[in-house]
Amino acid sequence: MGADGALIVLDWEVPLDTSSTNNSNSNSNNNNSNNNNASNSSIDNIDIYKPNSITKPIILLLHGMNNDSTFGYIRSMMRTATDRGWIAVGMNLRGQDGLHQVKNTTPRGYNAGYTGDLRGVVEQLEYRLKRRGGGIRKSGKRTSSSNERENNSNVQEEDDDYIGGPIYLLGYSLGANIVT
Repeated sequence: MGADGALIVLDWEVPLDTSSTNNSNSNSNNNNSNNNNASNSSIDNIDIYKPNSITKPIILLLHGMNNDSTFGYIRSMMRTATDRGWIAVGMNLRGQDGLHQVKNTTPRGYNAGYTGDLRGVVEQLEYRLKRRGGGIRKSGKRTSSSNERENNSNVQEEDDDYIGGPIYLLGYSLGANIVT
């Protein structure tokens, strides 16, 4: 969901063989938004909808103007990523969903100058990444207290806290402007 309540539709593609990082099978045409309508067993195995659960690298793709995540260049890159064992997420900008079922209900349309929706999606993806010790970050903060971290000499640096990830961003045309 966007910062102002806008519905942001995500198109997920996950590797079918979740035990391999370089497989040749992937799940295409899995047009699920962030409404958790998962029916594919590979999605259930990866558990992309739960916090602290994703252990694979994620690539987040943003489409160009007048496109959506169903266009060939986005689907091709998503397939390439899942063939390598990554999780691919196609972010549809406001009012775009590929099925033409989601309408923009907010006064703001998508544009190259507004990055709030992208930041919100990245935060949601980060929230779902697996972390060392199972700690979940909410609003940029760990759930453990700073005293616990100071007293534990084995705690990794904050940037090295993730088992899952990293998250890569890839934008095309207008999507590239939003990413940068």
